[in-house]
Amino acid sequence: MGSLRPKPLHLVNGTPMIVRVVAATEFDAVTGRVLVVGHQAAWVERSVRETLPSRVDLHFATQYDQLGTGHAVLVAMDEVATVLGASDGDVLIVPGDCPLLRADSLRRLVDHHRTSGAALTLLTATLDQATGYGRIIRDSQGDVTAIVEERDASEEQREIREINTSVMIVRASVLREALEKLGRNNAQGEYYLTDVVAILREAGCGVEGMPINDTDEVLGVNTREQLAAVREIARRRTLNDWSARGVTFRDASTVVIDDAVEVAAGVVVGARTILQGNCQIGQGALLGPDVNLRDSLVGARARVEGSWGALLRIAPGSSVVARGHLAPGEHLT
Repeated sequence: MGSLRPKPLHLVNGTPMIVRVVAATEFDAVTGRVLVVGHQAAWVERSVRETLPSRVDLHFATQYDQLGTGHAVLVAMDEVATVLGASDGDVLIVPGDCPLLRADSLRRLVDHHRTSGAALTLLTATLDQATGYGRIIRDSQGDVTAIVEERDASEEQREIREINTSVMIVRASVLREALEKLGRNNAQGEYYLTDVVAILREAGCGVEGMPINDTDEVLGVNTREQLAAVREIARRRTLNDWSARGVTFRDASTVVIDDAVEVAAGVVVGARTILQGNCQIGQGALLGPDVNLRDSLVGARARVEGSWGALLRIAPGSSVVARGHLAPGEHLT
């Protein structure tokens, strides 16, 4: 990423990527979460704890040596055992750099896994351009038999369009044993989590593959270009959600709204409006054009135009027009 900031903490809609991923696991079937951290672990752990609500059950495992995805899951298994206790539950494995994942998709994966009775269920996607992804290998009956990383794939396998999303759910009782059988005889010399599929198949365990409906959800971030693409999708998704709840956008292509912002029904948002942090916009307010607010409260029916500032308190029914930069914490009536 060419940045001092750890990759999981790069922001999408004002929220660290890893926090968006954890938020997607907030549904009833998930009883606890183990985050594997490595590079700049203390910074990542502090940021996650400060950003997520205290109700989210968090555990951390440190991967001191970067030996691959399989190794990352293996170092997490002691914490996973703490979360599961005496029960033989399922382990949902999600990469920390897919900030567009939705809870509905993960919930559907869990339901499919438990209904099928498989030992492992993969979330897959079919892409027009599959370059860079591991390919899903199926037999003549359509059953998943393995995942082959692109660097290790044959020319024929590289023609496959169904790819591994790095999201899977595995029965805990078979996971640790499979992880301990992983080897490093591959192009990168790493322990691939994806090799667990072939190991479980050889042991006679059932492996399922469930396609995701929206392939945008599993877009990963490894470069600045990919981060920009994901941010744009998240921005449009947020505006669509607010539109469905009664918010009007006069030029949606120029509006940015962070995840934590709350906008009441009946608000009209003009061009070049940016709402960051914990802004709250009251019913019937008119914002823009040319507004940039952070952590501010705008009362019902207030009008704000040509102004920017942070920690502002704008009273209901007031008008703030072409005021430029406003002093932090200013109360406007």
